Amino acid sequence: MTTQPPLQLLFDQPMAVVKANMQLHVAADHGLAMDFNRDPSGDRKTLQHGSLGYEIGWSEILPDFCGYRTVFFEPQFTNMQTILSLSLGPHLEGGARVAPIAKALLALGAELAITLNADAVVWNPGKLVSEPAFFVESVQSYANGGAFPVLVAVDFEYSNDEHCLHTTGLSWFSGQEITVSGGGLRGQDLTRRGVRLIHDIALNGPIVVRQQVPDLDSKFRIDLVPSNDADNVLRCLICARTDATDGALSLH
Repeated sequence: MTTQPPLQLLFDQPMAVVKANMQLHVAADHGLAMDFNRDPSGDRKTLQHGSLGYEIGWSEILPDFCGYRTVFFEPQFTNMQTILSLSLGPHLEGGARVAPIAKALLALGAELAITLNADAVVWNPGKLVSEPAFFVESVQSYANGGAFPVLVAVDFEYSNDEHCLHTTGLSWFSGQEITVSGGGLRGQDLTRRGVRLIHDIALNGPIVVRQQVPDLDSKFRIDLVPSNDADNVLRCLICARTDATDGALSLH
């Protein structure tokens, strides 16, 4: 089974134009090097960015994005003519769970999105299609020391009348998804907790030992309960605090 590339840029321009713009960008950026001779078809190349290697490819066949959520815009898929795919190179297998490597891939995607004037950015692990300017802004902030770009990298889904939040896409960064529930909270109250938990797990790795951490509200704590199954879903249970020591605990 072919692994889907994590990041894809969509263009309403012909492939020849996108390729030409990419070659101009590589020629002007001394930190980038692309092997144009690897594949005679010209549809798959290696891209070197500093010490990191990537796989880059082009296609005129648009995948089916049914079930994907759009972030802050409605893309015109019928107008798209070219898709550029970006993946970690073979020597970086498993590197997505190393925060600096995952960050570098996102940052390169943002660089190409703005330089090549992409019309949409697809992040396949989270099944998200983002408005390019918002993706670039979110990722550049993260690359400069800001918060993990949750909205363009991890999707949220609710169940039980919005009393339980489930993530999609966090496992690409950590090998672990999460659910957040409890405390009588729902909707955006759970999202706020989820964003904080996702930021820590994406940067520091999965939670493997049951523990308690403080909640955003001093009346609560969050019990983190790892699973023992193959899905590796961390249950984040919001509970009333029982003693003052709960608030002294911290994530990781």
